[in-house]
Amino acid sequence: MPDGLADRRGARAQAGRPVEPGRVRFEHAEHAHRGRRSPIAGRRGMTIGRVFFSSIVWSSAADIGQRAFSFLILLILVRLLTPQEFGTAATALMIIQLLQPVSRFGLYDYLIFREEADEAVKGAAWLTSVVFGLSASVLLFALAGPIAQAFSDAQLAPVLRALSPVFLLRSVSCVHEAMLAKQFGFKSLAVRTVSAVFVAGVIAIGLAYSGWGVYSLVIQQLVSASVSSVVLWLSYRWWPRFAGARANLRTVVAGGCKYTIAQLFSSLNNTVYGLAIGFFVSTEAAGVFRLAWTGLDLCIQLTIRPFAQVAQPLFAQMQADRKRLGEAFIKVCQHCAVVTFLVFGWMAVMGPEVGTFAYGARWAGAGEVLSIICFVVFPATPNYLIAVLLNAVGRPDRVLTLSAVQSALSVLFAIVAVHWGMTGIAVAFVLRALITTPLGFVFLKHSADVGVLDIGRALAAPVIAATLTMLAIVAAKHFAPPFHAVLLTLIVSGIAAVAIYGTTLFQLQRELLMNLWSLFSHKLGQASVPK
Repeated sequence: MPDGLADRRGARAQAGRPVEPGRVRFEHAEHAHRGRRSPIAGRRGMTIGRVFFSSIVWSSAADIGQRAFSFLILLILVRLLTPQEFGTAATALMIIQLLQPVSRFGLYDYLIFREEADEAVKGAAWLTSVVFGLSASVLLFALAGPIAQAFSDAQLAPVLRALSPVFLLRSVSCVHEAMLAKQFGFKSLAVRTVSAVFVAGVIAIGLAYSGWGVYSLVIQQLVSASVSSVVLWLSYRWWPRFAGARANLRTVVAGGCKYTIAQLFSSLNNTVYGLAIGFFVSTEAAGVFRLAWTGLDLCIQLTIRPFAQVAQPLFAQMQADRKRLGEAFIKVCQHCAVVTFLVFGWMAVMGPEVGTFAYGARWAGAGEVLSIICFVVFPATPNYLIAVLLNAVGRPDRVLTLSAVQSALSVLFAIVAVHWGMTGIAVAFVLRALITTPLGFVFLKHSADVGVLDIGRALAAPVIAATLTMLAIVAAKHFAPPFHAVLLTLIVSGIAAVAIYGTTLFQLQRELLMNLWSLFSHKLGQASVPK
């Protein structure tokens, strides 16, 4: 769009006159109400639907490549490592995940929310990220011994020390990743992700077959972080400049701190259950639970995360218009639910078979846990996107409050439920998600024009379709003659689930499926993306 036309449209918006109907282009969408040019204004002729869909495709490709290959590595490792070795590695990675927000210090979200980031701001953000990444690495190295003693696992200490550089390696490219995402550069991010996982995965496989055991996983993490940072630097050609950075340090640190605390609570929510098992039972039992959690995480990363990654900059661009922001949230949540409810519903019913086929007979307990925790999808889908929206519109304080409540209840539920073993922990995880969901809806209402009834109406059809699909598969498992091959059982049940779910959803909400079809057939001009 020519600059003059963009300015005229911005002036009209400021004057209170409606903008021309039809396709709203991204170069107008971000700052139409201010008359300023969007950072991706160079993408001529691209509607919100087209950019959003293209970004989801690249984001999905990255996640599918990363998670699929990482999952393949995991399947190899669980067959090469003893349960105790894998439990040690799983516990170490949960501790890494718990402390990960410290190394990035919330700067990814802060830079996306900030409308403009000049060289001084980016330089201050990079310096802050590196300082905290280095601090996290040093802290973990120093505390490795006491942590190992607390978990009664002597092997945990050297594993944690070997993994400690991961924080620093990931921190050096935090600014590059944020700026690429802000410019909707998900193609470059996809290349970075797949490249890092592929290189690290090949090395890990070779080391695992050579008898490196748990350290094959350690080296995989280090190589993946290194390759990822290198590719990001090559994709976003920017070198830190510190002129004026000192003057922005206080602002950057204050902004990042808000996101970091909230993300620490979120990390605690994702790790407290496995760490509770490792602390109160054994790291070997924690390894079994972690396998089940990995299956859940794989589904989240392949279904919810691609929508969330693309939705965050989209929500940030609409933050000044609560009505459009609410419409965008409903559409993203609804489209995301169509995918997640089918996948998670099938996993909830077929969890034991999935666990036996994927992990092997000696890890069958992981499949039973997977069946239970997959029920979290119904509250998790809107909750995940609510947190994304709150971060995107610059309300990390609300994310912090929500995460703090969730973390407090998670710790309480985990301590109580651990007496019933992994099954009790799995049930506690789902109950905690259900109990804290209303608070997320309250915060969403305060940030966008979205009410509980709006979400209920948007998700009613996918919920009904998923429920009927799960009941049909449960009935088939009990009354139909079983197949001798587990793989055949999974294939047949998967095909049946898609057929039942698709048919039911088509009868209940044909418009939604047609809209999805228009997106995937590139008829994006007719797609019901908020305009």
